[in-house]
Amino acid sequence: MVRGPAALLGASALALTYFLLAGALPDLGRGDTAILVAGLVGVTLVALVVLALVDCGDSVPALMLLLVGSLMLVAEFDAAGAGPSVVVFESLLAGSAGILLCRPLVNPAVAQRGQVAGDQEVREREDEGDDEADRPV
Repeated sequence: MVRGPAALLGASALALTYFLLAGALPDLGRGDTAILVAGLVGVTLVALVVLALVDCGDSVPALMLLLVGSLMLVAEFDAAGAGPSVVVFESLLAGSAGILLCRPLVNPAVAQRGQVAGDQEVREREDEGDDEADRPV
């Protein structure tokens, strides 16, 4: 059961290393290709962190701790003016908040209530349509 947290730690370390060393990397030039390459690498690393977090999203207390911890780190780094190194912790914050917000929707009872409400709305619309079809023109 170590696979998920180890992947999250590895993805976070890789992304943090990239964002800290981004200024020291060789210059790719001035053009759309340079912007595209740099942007794709950054977005891919942030997506890797969030996807690794989704794999670890089974434990609500652990997600709550991650949410609070990343919120504190983001606040501190922003206050210190840390720059791009905050991106990794912002992605952890957004990912853990998103998982916690979507967790109730995974519950079958909540999904079933939504389905029942949707079915009732469809039936009401069909009944209204039948009444209009029976009216003389």
